[in-house]
Amino acid sequence: MLNNGHKVSGDLFILFYSAAKEFKFATLVGRKLGNAVERNRIKRLYKEAIRLNYHDLIDDSYIAILPKKACKRATFEQINAEIIRLFKKINNMA
Repeated sequence: MLNNGHKVSGDLFILFYSAAKEFKFATLVGRKLGNAVERNRIKRLYKEAIRLNYHDLIDDSYIAILPKKACKRATFEQINAEIIRLFKKINNMA
């Protein structure tokens, strides 16, 4: 999916997406972003932001999120705002 899909980038993460029959997503958090507690916090924030906003996508997609180091200091509001912005960007590209 990461090789044959599309990619959009933001300040906090890189979002890979491709068309799918139903909506699915994955959050890929590497060890460079901290210990297990910190990585799980990042995953929870991204999952919640996606849960609140996935209905805004025009088409069903498979989405993979690769957080950047800047996301360690990000609040939920910042992550949510960037998810909304990138979802709008995906819709405009479709």
